[in-house]
Amino acid sequence: MLIFYMTASWLAGVGIQYYLQPSLPFGLLALGLSVAFGLVWPYRIRTLNTSLLLCIMFCLGVFSFAEAQRDRDQLDELQQRGTLLIEGIVVTEPDERDTRTLLRVYVERVRWLGAWQKRQGTIQISVSAEHTVAYGDRVIAQGELMPPPVIDEFDYGQYLAQRGVRSLMSPTFFKVIDHHQGQWWREILITIKQKAQKNIESALPEPQASLLVGILLGDDKGLAQDVKEAFNDTATSHIIAISGFNMTLIAGLVQAFFGLFLRSKQWVALLSVITITIYTLFVGASAPVVRAAIMSSVLLFAPLANRPTYVPASLTFTALIMAMFQPFVLWDIGFQLSFAAVLGLALLEPPIRRWLEQTILQAVGERMGQPLFDFLTEPVVAGLAAQAFTLPIVLYHFKRLSTVAMIANLLIVPVQSYVLLFGGIATLASLVWPFVGQMLYTAAWLPLIWTTYWVRELAQLPFAATDATISAQLLLLFAGVVGTTTILEARRALWYERMKSSTRIIARLIFIVGAIILAGTILQRSIQRPDGRLHVYFVDAGQSNTVLIETPQGAVFLLNGGRYPSRLLTLLGDTLPPSQKEIDILWLSSDQPNEISALPEILERYEIKTVITAVRDSRELLYFDLLERLEAQGAAILPADEGRVIETADGVTIQTIAPNRYTTSVSSLVLRLTYKETVFLLTSSLSPEDEQQLMQQQHMIQAHVLQAANHAEENSNSQTWLEAVGPQVIVLQIDPTQFNAEISPQVVEQLEAYPLFRTDHHGTIEVVSDGEKLRFITQR
Repeated sequence: MLIFYMTASWLAGVGIQYYLQPSLPFGLLALGLSVAFGLVWPYRIRTLNTSLLLCIMFCLGVFSFAEAQRDRDQLDELQQRGTLLIEGIVVTEPDERDTRTLLRVYVERVRWLGAWQKRQGTIQISVSAEHTVAYGDRVIAQGELMPPPVIDEFDYGQYLAQRGVRSLMSPTFFKVIDHHQGQWWREILITIKQKAQKNIESALPEPQASLLVGILLGDDKGLAQDVKEAFNDTATSHIIAISGFNMTLIAGLVQAFFGLFLRSKQWVALLSVITITIYTLFVGASAPVVRAAIMSSVLLFAPLANRPTYVPASLTFTALIMAMFQPFVLWDIGFQLSFAAVLGLALLEPPIRRWLEQTILQAVGERMGQPLFDFLTEPVVAGLAAQAFTLPIVLYHFKRLSTVAMIANLLIVPVQSYVLLFGGIATLASLVWPFVGQMLYTAAWLPLIWTTYWVRELAQLPFAATDATISAQLLLLFAGVVGTTTILEARRALWYERMKSSTRIIARLIFIVGAIILAGTILQRSIQRPDGRLHVYFVDAGQSNTVLIETPQGAVFLLNGGRYPSRLLTLLGDTLPPSQKEIDILWLSSDQPNEISALPEILERYEIKTVITAVRDSRELLYFDLLERLEAQGAAILPADEGRVIETADGVTIQTIAPNRYTTSVSSLVLRLTYKETVFLLTSSLSPEDEQQLMQQQHMIQAHVLQAANHAEENSNSQTWLEAVGPQVIVLQIDPTQFNAEISPQVVEQLEAYPLFRTDHHGTIEVVSDGEKLRFITQR
């Protein structure tokens, strides 16, 4: 139990240093408390000894993290100090990309200010892919040392610092001057690994070859991006690279192999750990692989202790030792996922196993139930246990929730043992007898093709993955609950056991409610997620030009808002996923209440990122109040300038063609919406003079769908204008019941010469486009 308290105290110290940056000399405090601990230890005063020990761990946590933050190598002061020449050795296997190669170089000396200086440190060099570089090569490079950048929310500097790298260089000159300067045994292992990778790639087609390379050798760079995304969307990416999951499977296979020949459990565990160590060195001994190997080794030795608390305690101790040497590892996603997965297996697998076995045997009987339970044990039990603890971490960091994770893991996890078994044997055989290895790869191909087929098929489902996230506070709360539960499970206090018995009904109720919530989320997202098509909604919002646009990948644009908040809010709720609370761009064509009265209430529910307004001189109090609210929300407010173009990543273009230097109406706003072959022309308030001037740019106004201007008022939508636009369909947004509606029967008759949709007859009109065809859906 003491190890849990020590770890908690040390983490508290790290947290205090991270958030508060105290200036007290905690190193000296730790030293003083250690002396005091040594003096009082002989008296065996348990409470005092424990308190002192926990205080020491707290001070060490503050001190070690403070030192890690101050830690600098000899090259840091040369960053952004001009061009310099470095000489060093490539200390890891080159990371080869499509157009460049990343090299991790241990610098031995630097030529700066005209003289060679002995400075040491590790940097990352990016060179062109045409350079042939290997581990152990001595290189020289000329360029400027730069600090790692922060990319969006990803702290690349912290990521590299965990790997001992603090500087980057894109050299203007690069040359290999010698070879075989690294560790001879590592060079041999890398050579064997590269040969094994070539054998796999020559024996299997893609993407099965790259998948096996990722599973066996920990290198997934060969996988196509769409295949990687499919694994991410189905929450099965844990099988691609060497992780805690893969290492646990390998440990199980190795343990089963030695168990065939040895009766001693101690020898089986020892030989299994030795084999895992050799395998870890073989695949490169990167930090994530080493962590997975250590944690898997803990699970191998855990049963030998015959103590139920051994695994969590040993795992906690292992994590504590690793973090004390490198405190930044606590922020490493791989460390968090590996630790959570193994802890989940240790804590949750036994109760889930018992529950599943009991449920299956009661449902179908022992004869059929036992084989079924044996089949489901690995994918269901291990999958549930690991994912229950890793899900909050995944939601926080990646902000994605896979709704097909359980099905995907149920289908592919049972065959992963065969992938490792046949793929591993085939790879070993190919290094000695390539012909034999080629035949054995055929056996590995079957589970590989099964894996890629189901992952890609499930990823194509419209509800396979959805955006979801949790806050840092919730993640910390989850960690605190897990830590507290781990301690209570280890102590087995009488009050805790009684509480567990009395709360089982509540736990089942929570499980049922959670399942219903998850099912509801899946249904909502499957119905409302972007479907790869353009949706344009001409909103029945009164005498208003309100249009809602959702692009194929889910960008949301709004033109005006109308006067009825409930109508627009209902449309937004019906159209967007519940978690979608942002509108990317709002266009304002007018300052009149008919167009903007609903927007203040919209702002209470949704955040608008950017506003483009065609209103120039306004005296409307409602309009100024709206702008103030938008500015308070942080929206960027821009004028509707001629030629302003909005382009989205999914191929939608919205161009402002009015107001411009030709239009006489101050507030005229005309937008041209294009998606592949389909064109929409969205007009607001065009005078006859505006029409004449815009017809001089006829190539810009031709469209398939035309929004009628001025709500069919007199002297609008002239026959010449309609012929110039040449629409296939016209949409007219009017409300004859409004007191200020001035609808001209002659103009309406003119519009009816074309296929005409009217919001007063059809309600909100949805136009769906795949880029070639149009489909119209009306509210009534």
